[in-house]
Amino acid sequence: MKTVKLITRPDDTSLNKTHVICKDIALSICSEIEGGAAIGLTKFFYCREAVIGYFTRFFNKLFDDEYLKTELLYNTNGSLGREDYALYKHKDMPKRKTSVAMHVNIGKKTKEYIDSVDKSARRAIKLLNHYERRNKWLLSKVYKTDHDASKVNVIYLFEGSKWWMTSTHTLSLYLLLIRLGRYEHFDKIKKSTPNSEVLSLLGMIREGQRDEAYVSKRQPKKWNILFDNIKKIYGEGPHEENFSLPTRLDAKTDGITSLCSNIACNKSVRKIFAKLCKAANLR
Repeated sequence: MKTVKLITRPDDTSLNKTHVICKDIALSICSEIEGGAAIGLTKFFYCREAVIGYFTRFFNKLFDDEYLKTELLYNTNGSLGREDYALYKHKDMPKRKTSVAMHVNIGKKTKEYIDSVDKSARRAIKLLNHYERRNKWLLSKVYKTDHDASKVNVIYLFEGSKWWMTSTHTLSLYLLLIRLGRYEHFDKIKKSTPNSEVLSLLGMIREGQRDEAYVSKRQPKKWNILFDNIKKIYGEGPHEENFSLPTRLDAKTDGITSLCSNIACNKSVRKIFAKLCKAANLR
């Protein structure tokens, strides 16, 4: 596995809290890898939809230059600040590759910890590549990182197809698949593993966060509907409206669970997807 340089957010204090013991997976959206290095565009979040909502602000038309300069630039109460404004230049990200950093902070960097995160990253790639082969997309890659965060942090960087950047729903699913790499039974996935078997492996999940347990129900079958009809649902894209926020300054955005639950905030997408699921007898 190759190593790339990762420049993390200097204001991300969560990366330096070595006393925090948390085996959950934190995620950050990054710039494309250029010259062997990538830049962290967001802080690390444990909530997928929070990191997407935070990132979406960088290129959503609601946050034009004048609005950023006046209302948000000096707002220190959870809104965009000076550093975020500097990152606004990355607002063309939906047209580029997907790049996501992953780390698990368990308080102390040991060989057991490093091996555990490494295996999780490799399983995540198996899951991502399965769906990418199915869709005939560019296969994601994973890299170790030489980063500037605390020495206790082991961070991996995933780089994938721009198709994952089609919408908040597809990006949310990308992050979810990375997170599901924690489950050891995904080691069984090979290039020749059929989708039906992967659905069975997903159905074995009985623990973890609410959305991880939810995949044991019917959601993965709806993912197939999404992949098979991505242009029909979103158009040729990417379109800015596919990265809409529920409210102007919402901390979160709607992800794959919202889409599969028929509560996506984009009415057009919600209607088309619901019709396709109904035709496939998926409610």
